[in-house]
Amino acid sequence: QPAFAREMGYQYILQYDSDSCVVKPATINIVKFMRDNKYWLANNHHFFNEVSGYMLGLPELTAFWLRTRGKQPVGPIFKYTRPGNMSGMITMEASSAGLDPNWKGWQGWMLSGHFLVIDMEWWFDRYMQL
Repeated sequence: QPAFAREMGYQYILQYDSDSCVVKPATINIVKFMRDNKYWLANNHHFFNEVSGYMLGLPELTAFWLRTRGKQPVGPIFKYTRPGNMSGMITMEASSAGLDPNWKGWQGWMLSGHFLVIDMEWWFDRYMQL
């Protein structure tokens, strides 16, 4: 819980999935690296298509958040939706975009959240909490 970590005086929080494992010693001090480079968030660089059951409702919630705040997506999100606009921000109907040539929605392409290091100052910044 970020709020608990902040109350305890921590500047960084590690989110690490219970089904993940460390396979070799770290070669850098991640906190020092983040501070030195002014990074707010560190993540492994693994992108993948999440299983549809795990993301049920996520594109709809994202579209709702964007619409209610008058925001426009930044980046290539519509490259991964059909149609390639806000109406494609729906949970993918087919279980796998690769199996159904007529799939529509968001195919679940995302950055893995198995390992995240988050700067609490950034997390609780007023712009992040909007």
